[in-house]
Amino acid sequence: GSARASAATERALIDVNAVPSPHELAATSGTRTLRIAPNGKVTAAILFSWQNRAGFGMHTELFWQVDNKGKNNAPTPRVVRAAGAGAESYLIENVQAGSTYRLGVRVRSSFGIYSAWSELTHVARGKEEPPSAVDSFVVTLQGDGTRLFSWKLNPVPLDVTHGGGFRIRYTQGTNSDWSVMEPMHEGLLVSSPLESNRLPPGDYIFAIVVVDSSGNQSAPVFASARLGEPRTNNIVLRHSEAQDGFKGRIYNGKALDGILSGTNLLSWNYKNNWKSLPENWLGWLKGSAFSYLSPVIDVGYAMLLIPYVSVIGEGQFEVDYWLSSRTRFSHKDAWQPGSPRRLARYVRFRVYSKISGQIIRDLVLTVDGESLTRKWHNVNLHTLADGVSIGGPVWVERLSRGCFRVSLPNAASIISASITAIHSQEQEPRTWLLESLSDSINGVPAARFCLLNRSGLLVDGSVDVVLHGVPLSRLTPSDRTSSS
Repeated sequence: GSARASAATERALIDVNAVPSPHELAATSGTRTLRIAPNGKVTAAILFSWQNRAGFGMHTELFWQVDNKGKNNAPTPRVVRAAGAGAESYLIENVQAGSTYRLGVRVRSSFGIYSAWSELTHVARGKEEPPSAVDSFVVTLQGDGTRLFSWKLNPVPLDVTHGGGFRIRYTQGTNSDWSVMEPMHEGLLVSSPLESNRLPPGDYIFAIVVVDSSGNQSAPVFASARLGEPRTNNIVLRHSEAQDGFKGRIYNGKALDGILSGTNLLSWNYKNNWKSLPENWLGWLKGSAFSYLSPVIDVGYAMLLIPYVSVIGEGQFEVDYWLSSRTRFSHKDAWQPGSPRRLARYVRFRVYSKISGQIIRDLVLTVDGESLTRKWHNVNLHTLADGVSIGGPVWVERLSRGCFRVSLPNAASIISASITAIHSQEQEPRTWLLESLSDSINGVPAARFCLLNRSGLLVDGSVDVVLHGVPLSRLTPSDRTSSS
């Protein structure tokens, strides 16, 4: 009884100020304290630390709350936690980056007496390091003329795939300042590519940045392109000189690592000599600083053609075209600027610039032709069994899971085929693959497709399909002989 009375008397005599408060308070947040969940979500955290006085700290208690001082919001509740005996730090997780927090700590003596709170304020910092820029960024034309913006980033960070994405801007002219460029789209893009026909024809500079879930933005990567009129029908050929290895002739330039560039040297990179060239070509070549002459490109059949070349690179270029029904150059087949329209089977183009220091990354030829076009809407593989077809006589035939073929009646051959829309939900098709343009159904030309999900597995789905081909009635006897 006397011991309990003595302890009670001692507690009554001890003032709260006799228990010294912790000191040397510090708070750290930002990159060092970030927490990244398996799904890629990034959350901020604050490491709160302090030092206890000698002989005290058997029990430590702390609190934190969002500081709403000066705001009209109702005060946030104070969160109180026990830090454990002798603790001198505590990690506060799931805080709001950018918010100001009040942090406090106190200790309790062996007699159950608490010290006064030691407090500080800290603005929580989230992730501040920008993500890496994309590895590559190109602007090309699809087979139907739609502008295609493609990029690669490997690997894609978790906080970009979850809550982040990609942002593209553009400008006309030579100003490549990201801050003044116009947005190409709303929100963030989650994956490559972007298809768009919103811009009118002209010379453009495009840029792309990577944005993480914390709002940090990478350095921009730029690409330039000359855009023509977007086309949606009658595309009979799309040809990339870069993918073909730039097999044409280069004057005053060189090809290195898949890129053409001017050298300001009067030379060829092929074993041709000047005397072997037609005279009317010499005047054109000698008057330009950097030139490229494509090989003769066979469209496949004679028809009314309109060619267009998209120059992908850095600089200002002019383009001329040669259209003919013969493979050899003739003075009757003059070079024409712009996008000429002519009955022909063969196309050749020349790209030149009288300004030194130009770079060409690719030359994409798109040929618009008078062709047969059929569109199929909502081709639904979910409703078909293997080997079953729909339409009459046979238009669409399911081959296996995710694979099917579509025919083009009244056509001698199929020139191009594409899937223009995928009507799918989660876990269903995300992309498509054109396996063949030379398939057939009961002797009728057909294109064969496969549908893939995000993991690259074959899956069924509902799609829209467009086929272009050469009509049987348009073929000349010689064309029929050569195609048989």
